[in-house]
Amino acid sequence: DTIKKIIALEIFLSIIFIILLFFTIGSVWDPYHYHRHIHIAMLDLDSAGTSTSTPFNQAFQYVTTNPTIQNRFKFTINVLDPLINTVEDVKDKVDQGRYFAGFIINSNATNNLYNQISDLSYNPPNPIIYYFNQARGGTYIVSYLRIFGNTIAGIINTIVSKTVISQFYPSITNE
Repeated sequence: DTIKKIIALEIFLSIIFIILLFFTIGSVWDPYHYHRHIHIAMLDLDSAGTSTSTPFNQAFQYVTTNPTIQNRFKFTINVLDPLINTVEDVKDKVDQGRYFAGFIINSNATNNLYNQISDLSYNPPNPIIYYFNQARGGTYIVSYLRIFGNTIAGIINTIVSKTVISQFYPSITNE
């Protein structure tokens, strides 16, 4: 009777081990599989109430439609309405766990970027604020989201640079 219990326990533990092994191997083969469950809030105060396309909207549009970037960053971006939500609302939603992070684009961010390019002594405030829930997801998620923020910043710099170059040198074609 004791041997049957030991054999049953061994079979049960083996089944649990095999199930856990499938999850482990699945995460090794596709480590970004579960990232679509990561929700990020984006609040654009720069174009609040306007239909103007800013470098920030263009960058987020590019990120959400580019398949290469989508394969790298498979999480969900929820764009919040700036007429309804404030910076404090985004911070509260991140702290409550509704979002892993919040990307807040400050008002006048586009003008500040253009002013900085035309006047190198101008020191504007940060155009984008990244707000993370440090307790949720650990350092891996935080570093992953910082890489995403840096990717967005690089795209925005490219858009602003192309715009400024086309204003000063209209004969140069944008590729």
